[in-house]
Amino acid sequence: MKKFIACSKYCPNKQLQQDLDIALHDAVESEDTVAVMTLLTAGANVNIINQYGEAPLHIAVKRGFIDIVKHLLVHHAHVNTAVTKGLFEGYTPLHFAASHGDICLVKILLAAKTKVNTILVKGPFEGETPLDGATRGNYTEIVTLLNAYMQRTHHVFDQENKDTPPL
Repeated sequence: MKKFIACSKYCPNKQLQQDLDIALHDAVESEDTVAVMTLLTAGANVNIINQYGEAPLHIAVKRGFIDIVKHLLVHHAHVNTAVTKGLFEGYTPLHFAASHGDICLVKILLAAKTKVNTILVKGPFEGETPLDGATRGNYTEIVTLLNAYMQRTHHVFDQENKDTPPL
């Protein structure tokens, strides 16, 4: 890891960047908070998409790694990035948190100004919003929280970004 840090400051190149980015995904998967912080400081791309179409934030949210989620957000992880391929194509971090019943992560993502009505356009849950995922999982506390958030923020559906009202 020290090699990455030293090299990133003095000899930036494409291979080094790829190594940093791959190492970031590995560190998130391993819940290695220290390595995540070190790699982000060394210049790893916080929003890099892996071969499965996922950014580090997707992985951290799916696995419930609260501290890592917070660090990624501090380093400007895109809170509304959707998975780009596979079974979970279209899922945002909020889709994962809401459908897994993780109230703490839902609150963190809402504080980070995530979009609450992004609709899944593919896969087995096509047409669902994070609210629908929470409802399907019978996570009533999250359903209540998302509904209250939408009322409090007077959520306007963003047609340009394909946000539409839940059915």
